[in-house]
Amino acid sequence: MSLMRDKINCGIMYEKRKKFINLFSLLSNRDCVARLKILLGDEVSQIVNYYDPQGFKILNKISSGASVLVYNVCWKDTSKFVIKKFIGNSNEEAIINEIHLTGLVNLHPNIIQFYGVTNLKDETNYSLVLEYAEDTIKLADFGRSCLKGSDSNTEVRGVIPYMDPKFFETQNHSYVLTEKSDIYSLGVLLWELTSCKSPFDFETKNNNYLEIIKIKSDILNGKRERPISGTNYNFVTLYKKCWQHEPDERPDIRQVISEINNIENISNDFKIEKIEKIEIVTTEKLENEDVDFPSCDDCDINSDKYNS
Repeated sequence: MSLMRDKINCGIMYEKRKKFINLFSLLSNRDCVARLKILLGDEVSQIVNYYDPQGFKILNKISSGASVLVYNVCWKDTSKFVIKKFIGNSNEEAIINEIHLTGLVNLHPNIIQFYGVTNLKDETNYSLVLEYAEDTIKLADFGRSCLKGSDSNTEVRGVIPYMDPKFFETQNHSYVLTEKSDIYSLGVLLWELTSCKSPFDFETKNNNYLEIIKIKSDILNGKRERPISGTNYNFVTLYKKCWQHEPDERPDIRQVISEINNIENISNDFKIEKIEKIEIVTTEKLENEDVDFPSCDDCDINSDKYNS
């Protein structure tokens, strides 16, 4: 299969020439029937498992977004997996980038495990075969991430309530997102953990131009979501630090981890375990594929839709 590309958003630059993904060496392994080697030019970049799509039975759809569908599946009536199917504007670059980055952190206990790829019926792109993580919170979705320190010139996309408000202050959105921008986003996510709600009800207002402009203006003027009753005071204090307007007033990720480790219970309904290890990956692009929630592909903040 020949794929055209000019640059993969993981800091690796490629010349403008063809790259190939070739199927090879059928295996006797009962779980994966073959292996794929990813060739970048003439060099093998990565080898991944390929699962025969005939072995999967789709149980139900568990998530969707503008560019992906996520299914809970059963493999040969024995093992549960999750399949992430790329749709819409998805391209080979984003898929290969996600495979590459996921492979780098695949052994981390807080990351959804990547097992390989498959081709569903009538599908041109590969789908990812991932761990089915039940009753636990783990990270996934590295399609628009890039390695810390990488040389990446990318458009900034994001869902407004999660984005660093400093970005909206600059003319033509020229502010460069940093690690402290990620900390701001993390603060909003920490609030969301205890509220189980979309910040500023953005999920239902995303298609209303006037509501979008109002949310953006309110955030720039310092408005933040209210803490949920019953949430641990120290946890509230922590995420309020994270979403401070000035980046220098936000903690770094190690401070966040340290403070979380000193909190026993976030709330009566939410407990946490001590975080033993952390790997830092800075992102310039974030993509959210929660059920019916606007993804970054829907939220080009440079478009007229998000600017007054």
